[in-house]
Amino acid sequence: MHPLKRLSTLLFVLWVCLAAQPAQAHPADEGRQEVAFSLNSGALRWTHEFWLGPLIGLPTWAQVDRDGNGAATDAEQLAFAQQLQSQVILQIDGNTIEPHLIFIMWPRKRALWPNLPPR
Repeated sequence: MHPLKRLSTLLFVLWVCLAAQPAQAHPADEGRQEVAFSLNSGALRWTHEFWLGPLIGLPTWAQVDRDGNGAATDAEQLAFAQQLQSQVILQIDGNTIEPHLIFIMWPRKRALWPNLPPR
């Protein structure tokens, strides 16, 4: 290989290595979820919590708020939670356990994303 070509290739590789940065999400689109299991008095408790930024959360909210009024009614919350629950399969020692929904809590849309422009 010609020395000038070798030098230019080396400089290019060095530039790529120095300019590379890890991928990052925009803070508005960050989300996290927390799953916890606990076993008490012969019962298995599963807690699943979501925190979503508006880029992910607003389309999810639209799936919950089916009438589009900006509030998730009890019926809308229950329907969405049951849809999620139907996708969960719990097994202990090969035996399938039917989960029972005990509690749902959705904050108001404005509480989640207070900086949204008015409708």
